[in-house]
Amino acid sequence: MKARRDLLAYLDRLRRGSGEVRRVEPYRSRGWPARRIAVEAERVAGQLAARGIGDGTRVAIWVHDGPLWLAAFFGILRAGAIAVPLDTSADPGEARDAEKALGIAAWCTDSEAPRPGLDAPVIELDFRRSACRRGPQTGDFPLPDSPPLPPDVPDRPAEIVLTSGTSMAARPVSVGHGNMRAVLDALDAGIGPYRRWLRIAPRLRIACALPLSHLYGQVLGVFVPALLDADTILLAPMPAPDLARSLRRERAWVLATVPRTLALLAAWLRARGVERWGAEGFEERLARAAGRPWWSRALLFARLRLELGPRLVAVVSGGAALDPTTAELWRLLGYAVVQGYGMTETAPLVTLDHPFDSRPGSLGRPLPGVELRIAPDGEILVRGPNVVGGAVDVDGWLHTGDLGRLDPEGRLWFLGRKEERIVTPAGLNLETGEIAARLAAQAGVVDALVLERPWGESGTVCAVLVVRPGCDPAGAVRAANESLPDAARVRAWSVWPEADFPRTRTGKPRAGAIREWLKAEASGSAAPPAGPIDALTRMVAEIGGAEPRALAPDTRLGDALGSLDRVELATRLEMTYGVPLPPEAAAPERRLGELAAELSGGAPGGGELSIGAASPDGAPAAAPSRVVPEMRWRGWAPVRALRFVFAQGVLRPVWGSLVALDAAGADRVARIDPPFLVAANHASILDPGAVLFALPPRVSSKVAVTAMWEHFERSRAGSIQYALAVAGLDLIPLLQTGDWRPTLRIAGRVADRGGCPLVFPEGERSTDGGMLPFSRGVAILARDLHLPVVPCAAVGLLGVLPKGAHRPRNVWARRAPVAIRFGEPLPAPRVGDDPYPFVEEIRARIAALLEEAREAAGRL
Repeated sequence: MKARRDLLAYLDRLRRGSGEVRRVEPYRSRGWPARRIAVEAERVAGQLAARGIGDGTRVAIWVHDGPLWLAAFFGILRAGAIAVPLDTSADPGEARDAEKALGIAAWCTDSEAPRPGLDAPVIELDFRRSACRRGPQTGDFPLPDSPPLPPDVPDRPAEIVLTSGTSMAARPVSVGHGNMRAVLDALDAGIGPYRRWLRIAPRLRIACALPLSHLYGQVLGVFVPALLDADTILLAPMPAPDLARSLRRERAWVLATVPRTLALLAAWLRARGVERWGAEGFEERLARAAGRPWWSRALLFARLRLELGPRLVAVVSGGAALDPTTAELWRLLGYAVVQGYGMTETAPLVTLDHPFDSRPGSLGRPLPGVELRIAPDGEILVRGPNVVGGAVDVDGWLHTGDLGRLDPEGRLWFLGRKEERIVTPAGLNLETGEIAARLAAQAGVVDALVLERPWGESGTVCAVLVVRPGCDPAGAVRAANESLPDAARVRAWSVWPEADFPRTRTGKPRAGAIREWLKAEASGSAAPPAGPIDALTRMVAEIGGAEPRALAPDTRLGDALGSLDRVELATRLEMTYGVPLPPEAAAPERRLGELAAELSGGAPGGGELSIGAASPDGAPAAAPSRVVPEMRWRGWAPVRALRFVFAQGVLRPVWGSLVALDAAGADRVARIDPPFLVAANHASILDPGAVLFALPPRVSSKVAVTAMWEHFERSRAGSIQYALAVAGLDLIPLLQTGDWRPTLRIAGRVADRGGCPLVFPEGERSTDGGMLPFSRGVAILARDLHLPVVPCAAVGLLGVLPKGAHRPRNVWARRAPVAIRFGEPLPAPRVGDDPYPFVEEIRARIAALLEEAREAAGRL
């Protein structure tokens, strides 16, 4: 069969491929084989055809990056329709606006994405079952056969992509099959000479933290892995420590992401290096690495590189310009740094740096078939088959609006945006990127944007700074000016009032919005200048639902935030400032002013937050933290087999001899695809046995019991008890105080292999059989692990082993009557949903089941 010339050729590659596509989040990792994605794409196409959708109709993708996204994308193309990928992290109102503005005829969504309230028909994809499920708006359509193949005409539109919109509102760009194929065919030709080596090398695993709603993310996260038949790891946004853990766990070879993520991850690596070798020792190693070949640099930092996994060899930067200091740190650590240049209108690549023939700071040479030249004013002009129609001049040249230069070897060097160039009153042209880099290098400055001041004398250099709480912005500007020529010195500056700039999905500051804020500040209508802890105060108020003016520097975090809220605060600070926080940083007794002062003390560009004294070698003293062993052997096949034999061959017969059990609803639970979460009332330490042995063995063997970690911390033999509980019950430790993320990580690993956590939302045992208030931890577990919740109620065990008793009662003369009831599962809340209504709904369902169980127990 002749190979197609459009993008459906890559659907054929998926159908024949042996790779896997995974969506990796901080606590979950879920994936599908490439072949299954191809099957699900055919189902999506069939669903669209059943609604008469195809032949140039526009279908939006509102799906999280992952295998479901690929199934939706290729299903839309398979139906002959035009894909309109949208970013699920955007405000749902933007999705509704896009539906009207772009004439969307249908939507592909996933069951975990926010619900924007759409008018057009919806096809909902779900990880838990077949990709196509009947959602509330899908109607009762059977799954039809796939429609006929669309015509193989490369000139027809493939997708409509919304540009990043740094200086203006995002605008739609129609990209044809042929535009994308021009880039992909050039990459395929470049890979050709190395294919014989790829066949004998270990399977490649490419980690991509670029949004698939943008073309650069699609190239590196969808098409290049298909070209290489490689595994794809699509990473959700996460703090640097979680990102490092994910790369290590997923055994990634390559990381493709945006410059901001590379900068935060590099800062985290630097902090880990300082922690290991001391500040002077780490800098001395960097100095020794300069000038060495890559393999020598890799050996020099081998222990530090293990933080990202032993296989990672290269990082690929895209979506914006990579700071030279960040790029140099990655190179000194022994990683290959690959950059490219392009934009949506070039589908999306123009140049790409060759990993074996690169120059630090260069963006590489043009792809085959692509012409590139520099206009007299320094603007980059592009012409070629990858350039989309309607965006070129009469001679076919695309005016990019970017400034650059070509070196004698034909490599492109990026100099900045044309619109950001400042012409001083003396007539000098200033490129703002270098000035911004000098500012961002100062202690306490997170990021800086340099632009022409939008009022007063033209050509005045103005800076807007994002700073950590407690930073001295005036001192930072003075220090940066000392290293700049007089004409380039910053004459005016402002501090952005929030914790970070408004950014595009690729991490670029939205210069247009920042410029408008500057104008408003000059007129007195903007928010007042930020004080030392204003941004932190607003963040705490937003998380805790309080008014910012009600918070003061001496406010204790425990008075403003609950335990789970403090975990969210720590995560946000790590994401915003690139400062890895030990659990004690957000302890309840810590005050806002203290946290602000500590945040301001990190290294430029991010660094480890030090709480307490420094060690003698100058490295930050290690903060005392609670170590919660994960016990990775818990999932080994021999351990699971022994656990099953012990539970079903020993514990179940003993339980049956002591308890007369009346169970109902277990067959309903057995029909649910694991993993799921079971939430039950709690009156006795024997409650887990009631749940486990009311379920059939094939289901109960997947249940993992949860218990308070503090019990094992307090017990003298706690470590032994914990190990035995993990071996026998696959126990998941619940942290009642402090950082809750270890619980989520362990529970996520259990869920990844199909395990079903059993939780007791009351947090402690009832003494009278009535229900206590529920913690919202059950909602956080269900939301962050994407688990439906099965309500469960048990009655009868309070009289057998109540709280405070040490041996069973009322089971020796005759078996104790125990009744248990399972209800209908409740779908997991979505990101952004208020957890409290979900918790109340679970509590109401368990209360109703409790009444049924009491009636049943009375009849035993």
